[in-house]
Amino acid sequence: MRTAMRAGVVGGITAAALVLAACSGGSTGGADGTSADAENDVITVAYADGGTSIDPPATYGGTGLSILLYSYDMLVDYKTENGEFVDGEYVPSVATSWETSEDGLTWTFQLRDDVVFHSGNPLTAADVEYSFDRGVEATLWNVANYDDTEVIDDHAVAVHLVEPNPSLLGYLAQSGFAIIDKVEAEKAGDADAQAAFLATNSIGSGPYILDSWDSSTEAKLHVNPDYWGEVPTIENVTMRFIPELSTQIQQLKSDDVQLIYGVPFQNIDDLKATDSLVVEEYPSATSNFMAMNNTSDVFDDARVRRALAYATPYDDIIDAVLMGHGVRDQSPLSPLTPGYDVSVSPYEYDLDTAREILAESDLPDGFEFSALVSNANTLGGQAALLMQESYAEIGVRMNIETVTAAQLTEQRPTADANFGAWLSYVNHPFYHLGFLIESSSYTNYAKYSNPEVDQLIAEGEFLSFPEANETWSEVQALIAEDSPWITLYSENASVAYSDRIDGYVTGYVDQLIRIQDLSYAE
Repeated sequence: MRTAMRAGVVGGITAAALVLAACSGGSTGGADGTSADAENDVITVAYADGGTSIDPPATYGGTGLSILLYSYDMLVDYKTENGEFVDGEYVPSVATSWETSEDGLTWTFQLRDDVVFHSGNPLTAADVEYSFDRGVEATLWNVANYDDTEVIDDHAVAVHLVEPNPSLLGYLAQSGFAIIDKVEAEKAGDADAQAAFLATNSIGSGPYILDSWDSSTEAKLHVNPDYWGEVPTIENVTMRFIPELSTQIQQLKSDDVQLIYGVPFQNIDDLKATDSLVVEEYPSATSNFMAMNNTSDVFDDARVRRALAYATPYDDIIDAVLMGHGVRDQSPLSPLTPGYDVSVSPYEYDLDTAREILAESDLPDGFEFSALVSNANTLGGQAALLMQESYAEIGVRMNIETVTAAQLTEQRPTADANFGAWLSYVNHPFYHLGFLIESSSYTNYAKYSNPEVDQLIAEGEFLSFPEANETWSEVQALIAEDSPWITLYSENASVAYSDRIDGYVTGYVDQLIRIQDLSYAE
């Protein structure tokens, strides 16, 4: 049995950016996805990068998670209604039904008996057990309170937890819990060989089959004609990796690309005025922040961290960087997360207060520090420049180091500070803070530790709203006092696509594009 919260490798989570690294992979068999001549048989979607892995427990970032979403199945899926995502509700997928034990520690799922992997192998309970248990060291599994999976029969499994998790379905809907073809995976060899194989190969049962993946250029998929569910209308998918947003927009306007995600705010009005395009914009739960290393010689004094919180030009960032397309975060939680409490944060832009607090700190004469920002985090880089200018007013020199996503991952543990963006796939304070704030979490980028906060986070998981609001307000107040982060903003989500496309659903908590639900207008 495992403890409920334990540090592990990151799995099935969203990070601010991905590294552009060449790799290739494919599934067993299938067409190459390039033979369709009719324009309505293919869709090309632009992504900023090519991803780093498609091994479900080890995949992060939109590109890799999208490949998993298209080529694998999960036990349950998110619910949609009238073209909109329904937060906190789930529908059957591979699982047809489920029930929970009285103590909340066992969830029993009945499985479909007609699901076939791309290899032709039938999907059984043994595949679910294999897929879930191999991710047991990942942070996602730890936050889910996962223990193990038991095979009841070929089409029934019991998922055991170390502690109850009323939000478990929200975890199982994520592509980190994708169901892998155990027979095909084990052909690769031992556990290490299987992990290496799965990092570049898709062996799922999903609506699309992965034909090729070169993270420097593109990935290609074609429809799974034997899919157990509704077979997608669009037969071929090209995921084109285009780092330059200007190039994405140019290709969208010329119809070389039919959909882009993350439209630059300065281009939204222009694209909205383009007759052949549709632009969707909606609030996002993506939290952006600068995490300060609470164990470093620079930021081990909370007064230093609080001084920077008062010296941050929040309104300027919203106006100049987001151009009004987003809101300020005044807590580590997103304003869209239940329990978010704006009242607990005292921080407003006030250089005089910042100077007074800094004068009382261990670094009264000012200091110098370096902050990492990914080259894919355009908004974070722009915010950093405004913060750098403002911090200089109180005698603090902030050196901005722009790095690749791979360098950010490598250097984060020892950096003075780093800029991050985080989207929680379960819209609950426990999930969000369990990853980013709880002291043992691998993704606690600030190396923050407060036993009282840890205890309240653990207790808050089992409380229902609105009763839970008091506990989560207390957590946010304690965090605000310690100020491990500079909480910045949540930018709006935006997507632009050809007006020939139907079926786009807004508001998915993971913000991934469901190509399998799209079609071309007749």
